[in-house]
Amino acid sequence: MLGSMVAHRFIADPESVWAVHWSSLVLLLFLALLGEALEFVAGLMGAGKAGSSKRGLILAFAGSIFGASIGFGLGNAVVPVLGGIVGVFLLGAGGALLGAVLGETWKGRSLEESMEVGRGAFVGRLIGTLSKSFVGAAMLLVSLGALFI
Repeated sequence: MLGSMVAHRFIADPESVWAVHWSSLVLLLFLALLGEALEFVAGLMGAGKAGSSKRGLILAFAGSIFGASIGFGLGNAVVPVLGGIVGVFLLGAGGALLGAVLGETWKGRSLEESMEVGRGAFVGRLIGTLSKSFVGAAMLLVSLGALFI
């Protein structure tokens, strides 16, 4: 969204009624960074609060990216747009759970302890993705406001 608004800034005539002001772009940049930070911190805190090791955190992060990618593709194949959104949420969180469990089991923890960390990674990823979605909605409102107000 930020990239498209920056491109619009350079393509549109600066004197046009459709011109986007730099202040809107700075606000969009701030929101984009905030969304990324919220998602990252929530994911780390979910697993970290449950006592995850570095290995568990790294594999939870990698699993969430892999799961979200698969979820987006599968979800869109089944139900376009809405399926992709649901797939990103659920399989992203599921990938975080699986990655954390694998990391903690590999580290030598029991399956029960590993599952506790996995549950924390799952919840953290869901909260992070939801937070980022709210920030994305705010970015959409700012973009529409920059174009139409």
